Amino acid sequence: MSTDLKSLREYVANVLDYDPVNTTYKAQVDQLLNEADRRICTEKLYTFAQSTQDVTVYADKAVNVEIQAGGLIVGAAGTFEPYMAGHIIEIDGTEYQIAWAKSGTQAYLTTTPAVAATQPATVIQRYIFLPQDLVQIMGLARRSQAITPSNPGMLQPITQYEDEWSNLPLGETGLPEVFVPASPTGVRAPRIGVTTGTTSGTSLGERTVEVGVVHQFATYKSAVSDVQTVSLTASQKLTVTPASSLGNNSGLYRQVYLRAPQHGLDDWRPALTELGVAISMAPDATATVTVRSSLANIQSESYYVYGRMVAPTGVCDRIRLYPRQSETMTLQLRYLSDHQPMVEDNDTSSIPAAHRMVIAYRALYEVLFKHDNPSLSELYYKRYQQELLQLERRYLSQPSRRLIKGFLTPSRMPDGPYRRRKLVRL
Repeated sequence: MSTDLKSLREYVANVLDYDPVNTTYKAQVDQLLNEADRRICTEKLYTFAQSTQDVTVYADKAVNVEIQAGGLIVGAAGTFEPYMAGHIIEIDGTEYQIAWAKSGTQAYLTTTPAVAATQPATVIQRYIFLPQDLVQIMGLARRSQAITPSNPGMLQPITQYEDEWSNLPLGETGLPEVFVPASPTGVRAPRIGVTTGTTSGTSLGERTVEVGVVHQFATYKSAVSDVQTVSLTASQKLTVTPASSLGNNSGLYRQVYLRAPQHGLDDWRPALTELGVAISMAPDATATVTVRSSLANIQSESYYVYGRMVAPTGVCDRIRLYPRQSETMTLQLRYLSDHQPMVEDNDTSSIPAAHRMVIAYRALYEVLFKHDNPSLSELYYKRYQQELLQLERRYLSQPSRRLIKGFLTPSRMPDGPYRRRKLVRL
């Protein structure tokens, strides 16, 4: 039995005896299924919901910079690198945040230093930006494929309270041994981000597209702006222009996305230039960009399989290593990842195929309870519980909460940074 979004929707529609052609009903059922999927995937530490990603952390970099007006700092060739956006630069004993690196010789700060002069400075990566789809860190380690690796091992988590109690120095560098959760940071969504327009073309086909924009600061993105719907004739090309100047000190890139529900693209995909490059407008961008948006392109297989937007939350979790890394290294991050909504008919859940009906069962028992059908709701609740039990036996590799019974024997699994130990005395 197929278990993609369309099949799950039809199963629910058959039980509830609703018309699946109704677009409003379709959207409501999809929302119920996605909410059930999200809760199942994120409530416990299932192996199928975990992701692994390499994270590069950079050592401090000593540079000489010339401070100019408007928060511009200038250095020699190779002074600034893309990873520095959002991180700290210490100039004459004062710390500033780098908004963005315009080139290898120019970068902008979020605030302007009081003194304009040439100064020695140090770029510091104190905080590590984590993936935006992270729900919980499962492990952070130095991994190596070498037979005799150098300094491998897992970094142990400590709490912010332990960090403050021990007064761990922010400036100490060396080989990291622990990590501390830091306060999250975020970025606001644009109102519209860009203004849409048209330019002349030929034989492009009639189509209707929707345009959305997100702000990106450093590595993390905002939620989507208000959606603009544009209807285009066969002789019109779509263009986008930055709505207004955000200022170099904002560090905000504008990334443009398209979707076309009337033509089978229900989810957001990056808008491409006519050369096939994803549109990302730098903070100082003002030029109009022509979007590749012909009907043939929108309905092409290559664009359909193009990478979609990973639903941005506007918030990014961070951690701090102690001691701070004294050399550039790559760490392996394993984490519980957030649920990615099923949007298009052939989308599937990350839940293994043999158990995906658990999504429909959970959605049905909740909606039937709301529809005053407790007996049928109870039937699907029992099916949900039975399927969930099988799912846990196969894919729940460790308990979601530590239980220590009897003589308080410690668990074999280390505490995660956000888990609490519960003591149960019998």
